[in-house]
Amino acid sequence: MLILRTVLLAAGLWVASDVHAAPAAAQATITCESKNNKFKDCRVETGGAVRLQQTLSTARCEYGRTWGFDWNSVWVDRGCRGRFLVNGSGTGWESGNWGQRVTCESQQNSYKICPVKTYGYVRLARQLSQAPCVAGNTWGYKDDQIWVGNGCRAEFLLGSGNSNWEGDLRIITCQSQDGRYSRCFAPTEGQVTLHRQLSNTTCVLNRNWGFDANGVWVDNGCRGEFAVGGGSGSGWGGYPGAGGGANLQRAGAACSSEAVKRGYQNVGVDNASQSGSIVFVYLRAFRNSREYSVGCQYALSSNRVQITSEDQVTGGAGGGSNVAQRGRDACANRASTMGYQSINVTSSRQSGSSVTVTMAARNQNRPWTLTCIYRQPDGTATITSQEAGSGSGGGNLFADAKTVCESQARRLGYQVTRWGPAQQQSWGVKQEFSLAKGGRQYNGADCNYNVNSRSATVAPGNPD
Repeated sequence: MLILRTVLLAAGLWVASDVHAAPAAAQATITCESKNNKFKDCRVETGGAVRLQQTLSTARCEYGRTWGFDWNSVWVDRGCRGRFLVNGSGTGWESGNWGQRVTCESQQNSYKICPVKTYGYVRLARQLSQAPCVAGNTWGYKDDQIWVGNGCRAEFLLGSGNSNWEGDLRIITCQSQDGRYSRCFAPTEGQVTLHRQLSNTTCVLNRNWGFDANGVWVDNGCRGEFAVGGGSGSGWGGYPGAGGGANLQRAGAACSSEAVKRGYQNVGVDNASQSGSIVFVYLRAFRNSREYSVGCQYALSSNRVQITSEDQVTGGAGGGSNVAQRGRDACANRASTMGYQSINVTSSRQSGSSVTVTMAARNQNRPWTLTCIYRQPDGTATITSQEAGSGSGGGNLFADAKTVCESQARRLGYQVTRWGPAQQQSWGVKQEFSLAKGGRQYNGADCNYNVNSRSATVAPGNPD
């Protein structure tokens, strides 16, 4: 530590003061390698300046196309392997529009807006609170502000220089110059749409443009403006509070990241829906030039993510038939016609031309687990089991039991005068009720309903 001691003598007194020089930012070297032409993110504090020191691959390393950086990482793609200098100054360095650090604090769990020009991008630099700071849930931003809520207090870094806002849409521009591949960094949160085409060449998803959790890529002359993230409905632009939109975005981003770890590319969210503390996500992704429909579950309470199904879309990119997806859709539709609501497919397994689908659903305020078999040749979906969870009220299984039990009682000449409690059994439902026949009352009657055969046995007991 450099200590500059200045001594002043006045009126017979002297004063010594210590001035501490600020330490200079340390320049560092990092090796980052794109193996098998895959995208690689190498974590390092760049200080907003990076220089390619040495190319280690036969593939070219071109800034903005096959390598780039943000404040906390250097990325490489399409076979670029290089040695990079970070945290430097002077000429020859690539510099991002980074550096401004803003503190924004939610005091006493209140919602707080911190006015600041964000340049279209904000990144969490350091969390200051014990309460979690989750993008799109407890913090977010617009072009002119950062917002925090639910106790999140943090320092944020501003600016990327390649994005802006149009209303509640965050827009980035990505261009394939001279028909060459180019990659544009942006946190997509698993959601990207082509907002405006700028090229004469038609931009086609998964053909000459695509995206992953870290950015958008374009190729073969595609130039366009892309809307990334979910806009105000999912929490980036507007505070979502406890709303489900932010949860869906969190789940989509987590599932997309998990799919990338499994080797998928060009991952996009097809659908996401929430049931209780679980979000069910379906992704469209590519691996080895083949298209897949990937099912995923995300637990909001534990942040646990799990891939539940990986079904190849037959026919290749841009069309063909997807037996697994049709099975999920048909089974969900079948459950809906039976009176179930909030239906979410939790898993699917294809075997030949048949698909076994498991679903979570609700009926009359009770959660249910349903199993369905879809048969491709005739397009039929059959619910094979219905298991009720805890909760108040009855459900579709109990309603079926009442219908069949009452029908059987009438065949025997009885009339149902009062319904009693019902209990689910391994084979079906035991339903208690009161019957009347020939002026006599049978209050201790019960009925055993078999769910597999959809038949009922009535035991009226002795008359009162």
